[in-house]
Amino acid sequence: MRNKPALWIFVVLMGLSGLACNLSQIGEITATPAALSPTAAPIASALSPGLSAQADATEQLIVEIYARVSPAVVCITARDYFGECIGSGFIIDQEGHVVTNNHVVEEDLDWLVTFEDAHTVPARVIGTDPGSDLAVLQVDILPEHLVVVELGDSSSLQVGQTAIAIGNPFGLERTVTTGVISSLSRTLSRTDSDFLLAEVIQTDAAINPGNSGGPLLDSRGRVIGINSAIRSVSGTNSGVGFAIPVDVIKRVVP
Repeated sequence: MRNKPALWIFVVLMGLSGLACNLSQIGEITATPAALSPTAAPIASALSPGLSAQADATEQLIVEIYARVSPAVVCITARDYFGECIGSGFIIDQEGHVVTNNHVVEEDLDWLVTFEDAHTVPARVIGTDPGSDLAVLQVDILPEHLVVVELGDSSSLQVGQTAIAIGNPFGLERTVTTGVISSLSRTLSRTDSDFLLAEVIQTDAAINPGNSGGPLLDSRGRVIGINSAIRSVSGTNSGVGFAIPVDVIKRVVP
């Protein structure tokens, strides 16, 4: 009886020894044949330094334009819809004039404008032109609190140029989308009136409900148009958006 514990220990030790031997053999089997290991996926080659620098510069350009211009873009709402952006607009001077689409503010409501810092002030409609779908609001706020856009020139635009839209699609404030000028001199029929919009800019920069009245910018951050309409079966972006040229704004708004 006194020998049994020793025998048990001996058996266990022998078992562990055999297990260690088997594990050693398994290790040799799995480690030796290289053909049995899975083939490593190829790693995509990095961009050349020149292309990387160009990509970084393009990205930084959008970042800087957004940082500079987005404070001039406002959310337009009404007391009946307080807290919900129903359209966009942009500040054109330090007198507090805000340009937007006429179809955004055509209802007789108590209008409000919300700035980037969430400060909301009353706004009154002081001028409308249904023919060009433009309207001007006035807000009473100190000039030092206003950021003003720079108006560009739409007469020299070319198809393929960069187009940058900033607005409030679906109430998502100060959203930026990018694309190109897809075509020029489009004529656009409207559902809100018998007027046709002529000389319209077509862009593939995403424009959705709520973008109306926001600026379309060039690669220098200058306003080249005011985003006004989309062509879509579903009512949401399908890559075909339209903007009223800035030259029309400069002619009509005064």
